Amino acid sequence: MIRFEDALKRRRICNELTQQFESIDIEGLERCAIRLYHSLPNKDKLDRNTVLVPYGGGKDSSFVAVVARLIQLLVYREYQDTFALRFVTNLQAGMAYGVLPNIDRVYKVLGIYSDPLCEAILVDGTVIIPFDSNHKFSETLMEENRTDVLLNGHLSGASNRATFCNACNFSMVRSFALSLAYKDGADLVITGDSLREQRAYSVAVERMARDMDIERDVTAAGFGRFLHNLDQITIKYNTEVHGEDDQVAQRRIIHKPVVKTPEFFSLFEELNYEAGHHWDLLVNYLGFEFHDLAFSFTESDCANPALMAHLRGLRAEHLWFGRTYHEGVLEYCDFAIQLMRRKQIPEQLIRVMEERYSDPQAIVKVRQRVEAYALDVFGVNTEQLVCMVFSPFASSADGLARYLEQHQPNFSFCETELLEVLRDRSQTPALIEQLESWSGLGIDKLRHIYRSPLVNNYAPDSSDSHPISLMFSKDPHRSVIATKYAVDGPVIQETESGR
Repeated sequence: MIRFEDALKRRRICNELTQQFESIDIEGLERCAIRLYHSLPNKDKLDRNTVLVPYGGGKDSSFVAVVARLIQLLVYREYQDTFALRFVTNLQAGMAYGVLPNIDRVYKVLGIYSDPLCEAILVDGTVIIPFDSNHKFSETLMEENRTDVLLNGHLSGASNRATFCNACNFSMVRSFALSLAYKDGADLVITGDSLREQRAYSVAVERMARDMDIERDVTAAGFGRFLHNLDQITIKYNTEVHGEDDQVAQRRIIHKPVVKTPEFFSLFEELNYEAGHHWDLLVNYLGFEFHDLAFSFTESDCANPALMAHLRGLRAEHLWFGRTYHEGVLEYCDFAIQLMRRKQIPEQLIRVMEERYSDPQAIVKVRQRVEAYALDVFGVNTEQLVCMVFSPFASSADGLARYLEQHQPNFSFCETELLEVLRDRSQTPALIEQLESWSGLGIDKLRHIYRSPLVNNYAPDSSDSHPISLMFSKDPHRSVIATKYAVDGPVIQETESGR
């Protein structure tokens, strides 16, 4: 039986949240609550139902968290019993700044910590722990994120989505599967994605599995088949990226079987969850803060888009004759701000991004902060990012001569010896140390890259069958933009991607 003090707190929070929704869409909320109640499998004992809420810590997922909590409280108000809520946050390096404190503030306002029918957990790699806003990412997770960024970057010419998003998306699904294998699993999973979007994800995964020649599990159907396909896709993808080693196993989706197959419940049918429609709820009631780096273009819980702009700046500065870092960054900004408008990001947030990159001095300031962020979060310095932009080791080191000539001229005379090291025909310690210093990767990984093809995600008409290219071909966050590889050169059509 719930304590009297807890019952009073539930009532107070329910009243406060209901008042907030009176200025948003109270009728839509009520329809959503009715539909969710009827979706619960056990109505005789409501507290035996567990509803899982994936919570990344951004503006939209914060709204989803609020709706889930308010529906839980509305059900309690009517029946003096309600379902259990389990919030899960997957950790990834891009959310290092400001995100966990935002989640913590939301949990405190919603009374999550003190309610026995609420639980908040973190997934750190493959480990589940109670939520802690001061949690320090494990060394295992940080090294996993670092290696993923460098390997994907070197194999794709630092293509943004491949470099930062592919492994992160796999990690997110892995955390989801781990959460469904945790304790009693979940009967219902709340999502902000519409039914149309959910179907689109399922179709995309099916096509990806087919394109990668994934063997079908004839015993699996529905959600089980979806997880199986993603698990096998992840294994095949990471085998190409990492080679045959134990890092592939730790990155797979399924580590334990799910306890039960949940139903997916979309909030999209009744509620508009764009930030502009619930700004006061987010900022004034929840205390949500748009951190200077965690808020970056379309993301409010990930700083990696700022690194994406930085990489395009480095490409312009180092790869394109006569072009500048400033010009490359502005090309990315133009692309990303169009993406913000396509995703209906509030205009006040778009203005923040425009101001952040408004003039050369502002761009220099952001560059300094992003370089510090890359070093602090990924352990990758600027020299290693530049090396990744050149991608000199893939395709039998096809780009090594250019890299040495333009960025390491003092070592141009060592090209033949360096090639022998990459071919594993020489173990010269000084040259191995130099290669590892330039790239940030161990020599075994560099030799794997040497044996791997360089994937060109920038070509608008690419028909490459490499898993990196196949992932990119299904990516909605890409556009063809105009650029120049030389200040006086012709206009080139190039595919850019990002967030």
